[in-house]
Amino acid sequence: MNEMQLFNFDNQDIRVLEKDGEPWFVGNEIAQILGYSNYRNAVQNHVEPEDKLSTQIEYAGQNRNMTLINESGMYSLVLSSKLESAKRFKRWVTSEVLPQIRKTGVYTSNSMELALQAALDHERKINAIEEDVDYLKNNMRIDSLQQLEIQQTAKQSIAHALGGKESVAYKEISKKAFVAFWNEFKQYFKVPRYGDLPKMKMDEAIRFIELWRPSTTLQMEIDNCNRQMEFN
Repeated sequence: MNEMQLFNFDNQDIRVLEKDGEPWFVGNEIAQILGYSNYRNAVQNHVEPEDKLSTQIEYAGQNRNMTLINESGMYSLVLSSKLESAKRFKRWVTSEVLPQIRKTGVYTSNSMELALQAALDHERKINAIEEDVDYLKNNMRIDSLQQLEIQQTAKQSIAHALGGKESVAYKEISKKAFVAFWNEFKQYFKVPRYGDLPKMKMDEAIRFIELWRPSTTLQMEIDNCNRQMEFN
């Protein structure tokens, strides 16, 4: 490991070491400048294993274990940073730090472009995976057990609204009540059939069923039917 070079960005020191013609940055320092609250986790979660290494660096008269990241690792942290200054930091590194290192080292000019391209490709892959996961969450349909749960819960709710399975209303107009319920259910969730309900809507569907009440017109019919039992 060659002699360390010291740079300053917005009054914050950045130490850069050159190894085999390649610049290595102190990971925690880069993460701090880019606004990560947990420096160690930032380096661990956003930098690939091949883009970092642990080594001892003399600091304040003592040898301390530190994690260094190469240029590709630095770009990974830049791309994941939410700070507006991240782009300005990247420009500063590419326009000031790396040219200064090249004056005394053998760092090749196309390494920067290759490292940035690799980091961008990695970021695109991560974004594509996240989009696939979101799509599955939003579009995956309920399974057979969940369909059965909805069906049974709906039967109980409708039977209760009719006055129970032994009521006159249940015997005479239960079919009408079931049709009314399922029409409202499908209209609310915008599905052609309850089996097409997205998994992410399952809890909401159960809540809908538990809160369902017949319309005023249907409730009047239920009441009229059940009064027959009182007169008989």
